[in-house]
Amino acid sequence: MVKNGKHIALLLTSLLVSLLCRPQQPIPVSTDGVLENIIEAYAPEDEEEIEILYDELERLTNNPVNLNTATKNELENIFFLNRQQIDNLLKYREESVQIYSIYELQAVDGFDWETIENLNYFVSFSPIETETKAYFRHRLNIGSAYTFEKAEGFIKDENGNKDFEGITPKLYLKYKGEKGTRFSWGLVAENDPGESFFSGANPYGFDFYSGYVGYSGKKALQNITLGSFRVSSGQGLIFGSAYGGRKSVEATSIRMTGTGIRPSLSASEYSRLLGAATHLSLNNFDIMVFYSNTNADANIADTTENGEPLSVTSLQTAGLHRTESEIADKNALNTQLAGIHTTYNGKHFTVGITGGYNKLSSQLEPTESMYNRFYFRGSDNANLGTDFFVYLNKLTLFGEAAISSSGGMAAVAGSEIMPNSQTTLRLLYRNFARDFHTLNGNSFSEWSGNMNEEGLFTGITLLPLPGIRLNAYFDLYRSYYRKYTSNKPVTGTDFSVQCNYIPFRDLDMYLRVKSERRNENSSGPEMLRADRITSSNRVRYNMDYTPVEWLKIRFRAEWSGYNNGDSLSQGWFIMSDLGYRSPNEKISITGRLAWFKTGNYDSRIYAYENDVPSSFYIPAFYINGLRYYLNSRVKITNDISVWLKIARTFYFNREEIGTGNMAIDANHKTDVKLHLRFRF
Repeated sequence: MVKNGKHIALLLTSLLVSLLCRPQQPIPVSTDGVLENIIEAYAPEDEEEIEILYDELERLTNNPVNLNTATKNELENIFFLNRQQIDNLLKYREESVQIYSIYELQAVDGFDWETIENLNYFVSFSPIETETKAYFRHRLNIGSAYTFEKAEGFIKDENGNKDFEGITPKLYLKYKGEKGTRFSWGLVAENDPGESFFSGANPYGFDFYSGYVGYSGKKALQNITLGSFRVSSGQGLIFGSAYGGRKSVEATSIRMTGTGIRPSLSASEYSRLLGAATHLSLNNFDIMVFYSNTNADANIADTTENGEPLSVTSLQTAGLHRTESEIADKNALNTQLAGIHTTYNGKHFTVGITGGYNKLSSQLEPTESMYNRFYFRGSDNANLGTDFFVYLNKLTLFGEAAISSSGGMAAVAGSEIMPNSQTTLRLLYRNFARDFHTLNGNSFSEWSGNMNEEGLFTGITLLPLPGIRLNAYFDLYRSYYRKYTSNKPVTGTDFSVQCNYIPFRDLDMYLRVKSERRNENSSGPEMLRADRITSSNRVRYNMDYTPVEWLKIRFRAEWSGYNNGDSLSQGWFIMSDLGYRSPNEKISITGRLAWFKTGNYDSRIYAYENDVPSSFYIPAFYINGLRYYLNSRVKITNDISVWLKIARTFYFNREEIGTGNMAIDANHKTDVKLHLRFRF
């Protein structure tokens, strides 16, 4: 009990400090702080989507949008701006001719201070007549991560053998070069813990390599990319690799902007496209054409006499090649994709047509089970779809419909209404047939895959008084057929409301309540299990306070409850952050102390952590323990920076962390990350 009292005292220290003083002048926010706020507000639990979001923010940071010359399409790439805000901004720019400062945006309808603060690091205000010089710019990032406690896979047995073939640390390298705004190129290489490095399965160094060469134009040829790229069109039913259109209480828009073709330096080995892509603009028509030919990891089910894969049961998404079986699955399946997206752009509308064809080198045959009866099976799939976007003053309409080779159909349609600058209403309906198949889609949905789902989402944002923002949504959804977690079709509801209060610029607090309810199966033999109603409820209070320019304080308390019909699992999480930034911004340090306690994994709580560049971490906290870390950055010169993060998780009531080859025979886990950035 005494120990617990000490922990609480430490956690509340920063909250008490925050009550001592209040500055008289506005406090600037660091780039890292803005990135952290946006990622935590918008990011889902899916690691790949978090990486896409991080890449988008990093791209905007390195290439700010000039608000004096930006087109409507360029502004739409700033995903946290909605169409009404963009139109109000363009109207203001037309009337004032030139925007000189971020503070001018306070005069634009729909821009509250939080939005302006987030926007500050992604835009510039260069004069209209200024021409960008064709300079060369290079950025090199090198990183490593290491866990001090050895996992089971790294420990040798009595015969000197171990399950993991490779080295203990994670290694990472990312290079990007640019010449003006027209030419760019890049390379990324990654080696996960346990993978060989210049030995074994990887005699040429890293386990994963990728890169691209790209050109961006202003006329007919908008861009061309050779190498790794991402594609997004319409509302993501067929091609959806851009971030946007997500179910988040803080999201300002539920519409995917269809960012088109983007070169990619993602280290994701599962969803990357590798080939050639181009975007042409001819009068009112935009045409995207692309082809990808790459290999993917897969679980091999059957082989030919020569040992070539004949069929696979599933695609591997982790991208790990540490054990003998994981190495055997590496690049087991060749995947080809050809696609085209054509749009006609009117004054207040766009209409598009999308076509895609996937060809696999082996048959994809998932192991037969009741829940996957309608999953994709075969070696090829085709999709055809159409999308639209209509903007009528304060009303936005959008949607997409598609069909796959199986005959299954999918559709999503929505609207965003901004009757005044203080109110935004959102409505979205989606309907995905149980036999609709897409291998590259990622639309607004409760579950992944764009299949076997129907739902209606409603959301609202209110700015009733200065310094107050109210966001809420309600989502009603169901599946047409049973899911992996159920024995019958799922029906569920998801509700969330958040109130932000910013009494002055240096203090920002919010209260969030989230509740979800649906049927899931119970434990026991599969044929005997009956579904029961489960509910998940969360309450969070968060406060960010900047008493002086060089110090930022964050305090958070969160409760979680999960009821499976038979029992209630509850948990809570308390954390306190302290962030220091020197006046010359050469040194910054962020520290956290967190205490968590939950009944089990069902009542787990997530919290985003400040991390080194090109890395992100949103751990799930459960059972009973402490988590603390220190993340520091030193700017040695204007072109050289070093980051070092040391973190530790300590559990009070368990002697082993993890399972299988990742099991650690200890009640603590200590991680260190080192990152170097060079600009030249």
